[in-house]
Amino acid sequence: MAKFQQRDQVNWIMNVLAESPVYKQILDEGWQKGRQEGQQEGWQRGHHEGLIAAVKLGLELRFGGEGMALFPSVERCSDLSVLTQAQEAIRNGRDLPEIKGLF
Repeated sequence: MAKFQQRDQVNWIMNVLAESPVYKQILDEGWQKGRQEGQQEGWQRGHHEGLIAAVKLGLELRFGGEGMALFPSVERCSDLSVLTQAQEAIRNGRDLPEIKGLF
């Protein structure tokens, strides 16, 4: 019987909390923060994948098979600034050893 009363009290407290404007505000803020963090993470991942694809394409078009030999290093790179530097180096006509040095 005591377990039943305790469970009823917990249910009552949870119902009161669920109706509380403060609880709803905290819940909404949590959802909003999670959503923003998810969007930011998705943007970063997409930007990273796009840079990798751009660098790989540039290496292949500019250097052919020699450039394609760098693909594993490019794919392992998680630093967006390094990938951006590589993209700029390819665009600006740098030679392959210079680009390879970035990785």
